[in-house]
Amino acid sequence: MRRRSTSAGAGADGFCCVRAPGRRFRCVGHIVTAKNGDCVMDPLILIVGTIALLGSALVGGVFFAFSSFVMKALARVPSSGGIAAMQSINVVVINPSFLGAFMGTAALSIGVVGLALVLWRHPSAMFFLSGAVLYFVGTFLVTMVGNVPLNNQLAAMSAT
Repeated sequence: MRRRSTSAGAGADGFCCVRAPGRRFRCVGHIVTAKNGDCVMDPLILIVGTIALLGSALVGGVFFAFSSFVMKALARVPSSGGIAAMQSINVVVINPSFLGAFMGTAALSIGVVGLALVLWRHPSAMFFLSGAVLYFVGTFLVTMVGNVPLNNQLAAMSAT
């Protein structure tokens, strides 16, 4: 890398390069250069990352609540009551607020995979890719391939 006289600036490859006093420039990420020449994070990365993080946290919280106390409460009631309660939960969960967060975050995670691949040289690309794949596989695919068929079998059962 070549030396520069300033402490921060855009590299030729579009990455933010910073220099500690007496050291060479080190490129640290895809940037948008502010009017004053400072390196700032690309707004797309910031926005997509924040929305994906919030969506994943929200859905994770729903899953945590369901597994930590809803399932334990259902285990304490007679089988017929548990079946009836789960059948009701499976109907009520099909609503815009849950499906918006669940499916929206899954769709966003596909976009994050694409963004991570396009910006692969970005220092955080591997983390974006890992998080998006883990969300998509661990929540969306497990739910659609594993839990939904089980819920469909439960819906066909008689609660009495």
